[in-house]
Amino acid sequence: VPRLMSELSNTYSENTLRDCAKCLCNLSCEDLLADEIVKQQAVETLMMICMVRSVSDETKLMCAKALLNLVSVETISTILDTGIVHALAALSSQESEETMHICASLFSMIIHTGAGRVEIANRSSTLGGLFSLMRSKNTETQVGDDQFKFLCQNVLSLNELYFDIPDHLWKGSMSFATIPRKSDGNGTLWRFARN
Repeated sequence: VPRLMSELSNTYSENTLRDCAKCLCNLSCEDLLADEIVKQQAVETLMMICMVRSVSDETKLMCAKALLNLVSVETISTILDTGIVHALAALSSQESEETMHICASLFSMIIHTGAGRVEIANRSSTLGGLFSLMRSKNTETQVGDDQFKFLCQNVLSLNELYFDIPDHLWKGSMSFATIPRKSDGNGTLWRFARN
């Protein structure tokens, strides 16, 4: 199905793009499928939809929800290789508080790995997206968890040694709680940000 969605999303029809993102979001709700969905390039399809093809805030939000559902301990290294941090930087520019909150949650999950911290720090556009979340009206989105705050403080002070901290020294490293599924009332199931 993810490969079919990739083919179908090769359009600029907002209805088709929204439906493809919705389908991938619904598939991503099933934990047992996440690894296979990622292997079938669902992340790349979602990134193409939200960064290039779609102009709809609703579709971009759906893509962000699906990306959040797909990030787990099992999939994080593969997902980092797709360039997801660039998509998060682009999605962070959205005005939707919900989209910004999902981006903050994803950034927070990604910095729990050394490779994730390096990916975020490697490009100024990614850092710009990360810091743009400070404009959110939601305090939790602005500051995130302790690691997110620590990353922001250290990047601002240009402490490059911070990025060499081994993963196992991070407080609460890579503990992804099971995230309950929710519905948006339009037939789309999704999991939301971890607590």
